[in-house]
Amino acid sequence: MNITILTNRDLASHIALTRLIKQLAGHRLAIFLSEKVGGDQRLSQPLVELAAFEKSLLEDGRPSFDQLAADAGCTIQGFGDIG
Repeated sequence: MNITILTNRDLASHIALTRLIKQLAGHRLAIFLSEKVGGDQRLSQPLVELAAFEKSLLEDGRPSFDQLAADAGCTIQGFGDIG
């Protein structure tokens, strides 16, 4: 089965993608990753700090989003790649 996954580059999405890839082994996946959510407005300081904290957690030895995609037999695509 062909399955498209639309996700964000954040900790919650990383955890979900890690689980999905294991469960969807044997299917053909396409993974589209958004770098940010929302408009171009300035983020409040707590949200900036949360993003930095999540980024540090993602660099703790977990596989990268690209590595997860490679494990699924595909590559990460951005939403700008649609066309």
